[in-house]
Amino acid sequence: MGWCEANERPDWSVVDNASPMLRDLWRQFNIVKVLNGVLYHSFYDTNGDVLHEQLVLPRELRIPFLELVHNDIAAHPKEPNASRVS
Repeated sequence: MGWCEANERPDWSVVDNASPMLRDLWRQFNIVKVLNGVLYHSFYDTNGDVLHEQLVLPRELRIPFLELVHNDIAAHPKEPNASRVS
């Protein structure tokens, strides 16, 4: 990811034998960027303006993140709250 931070795409020969994820990152070089040490995928409109940026989670954090947001007791109360129902 260092070359993304430096905004310098290496020659294909540098990543040719690397992991599929790194090769995909190389192919998407023009639509990904690093902000504050975090990788984002940019989505553009037809005029070339950025519509939004999507956080790219490292593979090892994807399942823990999904478990965190889906298993949080506060996010899924057992008793319906009258203020939520009305």
